[in-house]
Amino acid sequence: MAVPLVMTPVAGVDKSASAANISENALSRGYNVYYDPGTSKLSTRPGFKCVTASALPGGINALCHFGGMAGAEPFSYVMCVSAGKLYKLNGVAWEEVATLESNNPQIVTFNSKLIIADSGEGLKAYDGTTVSTLAGSPTKPTAVKEVNNRLVSNSEDMPDYFFLSAAENHDKWTAEDGGYKIPAGYGDGLKVNGFATLHDKLVVSKSSSDEKRLYGVSLAGDASAWSTILLSAENAAIGPHAIKSLGNAVYYIDTDGFSRLFPTDTYGDVAVDSEIGFTMASEFRRFCRNAETISLTWVPSLGALVCIFKGGGLKEFHIFNPRHGFTEWEAADFKGLNCVCEAGGKIYLGSESGYLYEMHTAGTDEVAPGVAYNLWGVTRFKLFETSNGKDLFLEAGTKVNVDYITSGSYNLEVYAGNAENKVLLQSFDTVSGSAQQELYDADTSVVDATYGLDSSTSGQDVCRSKFRGKGLMFQLRTHSGCRVAVNSVCASVREV
Repeated sequence: MAVPLVMTPVAGVDKSASAANISENALSRGYNVYYDPGTSKLSTRPGFKCVTASALPGGINALCHFGGMAGAEPFSYVMCVSAGKLYKLNGVAWEEVATLESNNPQIVTFNSKLIIADSGEGLKAYDGTTVSTLAGSPTKPTAVKEVNNRLVSNSEDMPDYFFLSAAENHDKWTAEDGGYKIPAGYGDGLKVNGFATLHDKLVVSKSSSDEKRLYGVSLAGDASAWSTILLSAENAAIGPHAIKSLGNAVYYIDTDGFSRLFPTDTYGDVAVDSEIGFTMASEFRRFCRNAETISLTWVPSLGALVCIFKGGGLKEFHIFNPRHGFTEWEAADFKGLNCVCEAGGKIYLGSESGYLYEMHTAGTDEVAPGVAYNLWGVTRFKLFETSNGKDLFLEAGTKVNVDYITSGSYNLEVYAGNAENKVLLQSFDTVSGSAQQELYDADTSVVDATYGLDSSTSGQDVCRSKFRGKGLMFQLRTHSGCRVAVNSVCASVREV
């Protein structure tokens, strides 16, 4: 008796179990796809074009938007850090601004100033013209953030404390000027390494080689009423870039994976939710052991957090949609994408090659001026197996239901079990802008197979209308610059 298999990819990539033990709505792999915030459909990511005419000497390690007012005139710049230098984008070229103490500083915009924590003699400020060190600011700062109209920073020279500037001032830090020096878990032997905000609370992360803490500091009302509580004795961000405030929660990456803090109505008002990152926990733990830098960046136009692990042989670029979960991106030339930011409604990517990219709707990645590769993407579903060891036969009537975004081709492929021995069932051509269609997987209906797929056919890339195997794992692979939004794949199988 035939059994319908309906695969609707709404749950993201799940690496918490084997491909046979994830849900029908999850993915065993999802490369160069994301959940479009406008439709919530799993879609091939947009391509990108090269913005800069030449590459920087080193990879682009940090990107940010710097906007504000210079007198009565607004300004807006894209800034980057590469090989220990700060740059400003001027047309299609980078303009060097300053030499920094760190190749991966934390940077925020505050009162039309770019504030830089780079482990130097103090925080640095850039006003669009010059960079200066802020007198009286914390020494050797690695983390900085805005909270309640103040700047908050740490100091590697005084690791137990965090420091607040005077209200609405970036350059006043002493007690006489309205600044504050406040201990967080004083004497616990841990170092303050990151900040986030949750409503009126400042979340302070502290860690050492074997201990972690998250503190909550209430900054409501007068300073005499401020108080500090321990939120978690088992969690902390892995660094200043690995913690991010978003909506009604704080997301962070620590050595246990991806988690969040969120408000509750129980004691302490805040709870840790580690289940949100459960599907990628084992992968992220592995990345954390090896990565040299880890970052979280919210990209509004993607409706997603970007989780980047780089260094130590890693170039992981993962997209987290709060409603659907994780997918992964990679440049068409397989070189690392180091950082991302959004400015003026445009999404910029910094590459390890030293070029700056801007995302566009086409199905190509221009990795250098005039050098473009067709975009590709992979949507691989769960592995369907029998409980009794019998073969699965693919019957007639398999349907692929997609919306076309750009023209090109995509394949419906199937794996026999969990091995890398796929067979192409059918290749489809798309026309940009065409309506949603249901397409059958072969020119003739799929019929019961008389033989199975074995090792001799590994990597076979020809259309087949007959297929059987001990397990079936379907995959959609876009190529030739094709971009699609996947609604579902529906197959009919029976045991024999």
